[in-house]
Amino acid sequence: MPDVREIASANHHPATFWAVDLHVHTPASQDVQQQADKYGGATPEDIIKAAKGAGLAAIAITDHNTASWCDRVAQAAVGHDLIVLPGVEISTRDGHLLGIWEEGTPIESIEDLLVRVGIDRSDHGKLDVATTVGIVEAARMIVDSGGLAIAAHVDRNKGLLQLSVRSYLERILLDPALAAVEVVSLDSTTEIENCLNSQRELACVRSSDVTLPGQSWHVLAGIGRRRTWIKASRPDLRGLRHAFEDPSLRVRLDEPPKPQHPVIHSVSVTGGFLADHTFNFSPDLNCLLGGTGAGKSLLIEIIRFVLNQQASERDFPSVRQEVDSRLSKALGTNSTVELTVQWGDARFTVRRAYCGPESPAPEVVNATNAEVLEEGIIPIRAFSQGEVIELPGLLWGEWL
Repeated sequence: MPDVREIASANHHPATFWAVDLHVHTPASQDVQQQADKYGGATPEDIIKAAKGAGLAAIAITDHNTASWCDRVAQAAVGHDLIVLPGVEISTRDGHLLGIWEEGTPIESIEDLLVRVGIDRSDHGKLDVATTVGIVEAARMIVDSGGLAIAAHVDRNKGLLQLSVRSYLERILLDPALAAVEVVSLDSTTEIENCLNSQRELACVRSSDVTLPGQSWHVLAGIGRRRTWIKASRPDLRGLRHAFEDPSLRVRLDEPPKPQHPVIHSVSVTGGFLADHTFNFSPDLNCLLGGTGAGKSLLIEIIRFVLNQQASERDFPSVRQEVDSRLSKALGTNSTVELTVQWGDARFTVRRAYCGPESPAPEVVNATNAEVLEEGIIPIRAFSQGEVIELPGLLWGEWL
């Protein structure tokens, strides 16, 4: 059986929470240029260093009405474990709007988008210009060009919550082109929810705008001071898109705790016709595929055996007899099964020798931080086809 980790992409990670800052200004923004002495950096490398120092996994470059520094910052990130998404902060007549695209999107595409929303090329980068279209139409044009649209700092100056006509604000928030709204204050999420009135679950994000608390000017030290955690295999545009579609599970405005659940790394067998075979698992979702007789059910039963969590001989005597027969043929006598598990900070191996009905209890070996475990055995939920068929009748009989 091939190692699924070899099949997976080199960039694949188990779905986890990543810290991202989706509103980053560079010296391409006119207000940064006007207060360059306060910004605290002058090169793309300075931005990468600040983002890495803040512990971010991804940033989006969103300068005012220009994308001129997107490629420069992306190039500076080469060789660093940091995703740089190209983007822009667009001044619309309804409020500021962030447009974010996938890595490698040509800046010419973003500049063309600015022209289509009514910002002439000669005005790119200026603060005192605005689109000729509203925020919804601009958001739709961003989506049509392959990007994500996020209403910027809705609870600050030039944000959506400053709109006086609440019915108009509601129509904007309900438009599917708007993927998320950016809030500065956590209390503003309640105002957004009240405005939506359960008509839509809209993702709320927080980003730094490269500012420090209590300050209104851009300063590089502010990067990551406000951030969002998104759950994805990778915090690229696809990961953001999936997270925004399921915000209650995949978007957090506070740092989530580290997951504490067991992960099976591998199962090794010595003896029998599976002698010297090791089956490696992905830390993410695993699927066992194969035709009849390929060994899918057998591998599951081997895992149940080493963890001493096989079908009950009392409740499912025929199922247990069939499984024991399969294990006997596959493992023979005096073979050993080892299962390697990671559980939080603990890494350990459970070993069990196979000797038929007289097989000894499993033992924990090669344990690291094993004191956090309860006897080193992890609980699993596994059922054979026979158990699934017989279980309803068994439960019904107990209920009677």
